[in-house]
Amino acid sequence: MNTNFALFGNFRQQVIATVVFVVPCFCMDSPAAERTQWLFAGIHCRAPITVKAGIYSRKDALVAWQADFAVLLKSAGVAGALDPNSIRVAADAESGAQKEVPCTFSVADGEVLWEASGAMEALENRRFWVYFDAISTTPQKSPQYPSIPGVENRPRNQVRNPGFEQADAKDSTQPAEWMINRSSSSSKTSKGALTLVNEPCRSGKRALKLHCTEGTSFGVRQEKISIKPNALYRIGVWARAEPGSMPEGLSMYMYISAVLYQANGKPVETPQTRFDVSATPAMDRWTPVKKLGLYPYRSDVPTPPDTAYCCININLSGDPPHGRSAVGIVYIDDVEVIEVRPQDKVPPVEVEAGAVEKAR
Repeated sequence: MNTNFALFGNFRQQVIATVVFVVPCFCMDSPAAERTQWLFAGIHCRAPITVKAGIYSRKDALVAWQADFAVLLKSAGVAGALDPNSIRVAADAESGAQKEVPCTFSVADGEVLWEASGAMEALENRRFWVYFDAISTTPQKSPQYPSIPGVENRPRNQVRNPGFEQADAKDSTQPAEWMINRSSSSSKTSKGALTLVNEPCRSGKRALKLHCTEGTSFGVRQEKISIKPNALYRIGVWARAEPGSMPEGLSMYMYISAVLYQANGKPVETPQTRFDVSATPAMDRWTPVKKLGLYPYRSDVPTPPDTAYCCININLSGDPPHGRSAVGIVYIDDVEVIEVRPQDKVPPVEVEAGAVEKAR
């Protein structure tokens, strides 16, 4: 972290939210639904959203929540496809009532964006509700909201198929845009398999299962991810290990790296030419494996002036110097290569979604 940015400071910039999406397996027709105001009488489903400031204070944070609304409607027992015009966002007020909040919705990626307006103090949580419904004989009218500051100019994830939602056209078990990445040595080549799975997944409806059966490193690779020169980037992935899938006592970790290239296809020739980070994934929850800036030490090192693109590798790795293999199973989801502008250096707020509620 750049030392110019102190913890608990008053940062006055818009911050994109990190999305933690929990796919509910049931619908709540509970006393909680009765106690809380239902703001939009003609819309029959809603999800409670908790926005967490974390250890930083913020100003007008831009919140992004990506969801598979087909799954949410099914969990609520509502038949039919989503009515995009039904998407509404409401904020809980101190009085216990709710207040409508302007929002935008992207049909292509199922992303709802809105602003947590005003100052959020460090460790503060706010409660919002995202309302939605299926298309009916009386569809909703499209809401007319003022533009939300920062929506159009926010940095975009440069990774193609980052959540493994798209399958390969020739093999539905494999992810589009990704290929196997494995290590080779004089004695043997790592072996394993990639498989798209519906459970567990961190967001959306799919994740990627990495199963290494032999060797010291096995994973996936994506070629030619476009990035800018003289820019600061954050790379990352979320990982979760499969309990009991590795030999007892084995220390296994996720390793993610990205090598920089020039437009002519030649590697960038400077001392700092790659991103590099590793972490041990937990077995009971999704673990972030992320890095800001280039390898090896500082977090504020931008890309060299001749940078045009990078190639990213995400591997399940053992400990080759000590003869340990990478045998085991890890699930990965939500890969990112995102430009981080000076005003965006504060870590993003976290968003947690609860179980869907249905109007009685």
